[in-house]
Amino acid sequence: LADAAVDSGRVIAPLGRSMRRNMSMAREMGLLRIPDSALIDVEDVDRHEPGKVLVLCTGSQGEPMSALTLLAGQENRWLKLHPDDTVILSSHPIPGNEHAVTKVIDNLFRQGVEVIHSGVSDVHATGHAKAEELKLYQSILKPDWFVPVHGEYHHLVAHARLAETMGTPHDHIVVAEDGDRLVLDDDGLREIGRVPAEYVYVHGTVGGVGTGVLADRRIL
Repeated sequence: LADAAVDSGRVIAPLGRSMRRNMSMAREMGLLRIPDSALIDVEDVDRHEPGKVLVLCTGSQGEPMSALTLLAGQENRWLKLHPDDTVILSSHPIPGNEHAVTKVIDNLFRQGVEVIHSGVSDVHATGHAKAEELKLYQSILKPDWFVPVHGEYHHLVAHARLAETMGTPHDHIVVAEDGDRLVLDDDGLREIGRVPAEYVYVHGTVGGVGTGVLADRRIL
């Protein structure tokens, strides 16, 4: 996207703390090669022609306080959308996030914005490494011990099996779940039991129960 923006004569405005941080790190590592003149602060967007700006922001999964969610809700302090703007969501909704993503899309449409998403166009770009990329990572790091993280249990098992094919001994791989206690010391890595890690329902605060809490109780 950054390369396409530069090639088409657009400037790039990163919006959101994590987006700014990640772009800065990518440039320092030489992964993002764009001239300084192509980057602007989001506060300066209105100083440029609308058709000459690309805003890169977080929030394609409808996260509550993300830049895109705030933009869709007209709550972003730095930027306002206009009917001639186009918003591209380059991701599929993660299972369970469908409602949040749909709400963001609806709020964007309410502002008259053109919205392009994976439901209408092939714009999905995965943020997850593929097997060959994970193998490359393993070959570079050559870990003595390995604990796969992120994803459902079958994802963890698949990652553990991949690590074994790359030379990590079977007894040096731990597939852990939420609540498992692990100790890493000079003797290696081992499990030492579990702690409670289930979801905890918070039923409100002293002084009254809000409408959101009541709605949650009705669902339960």
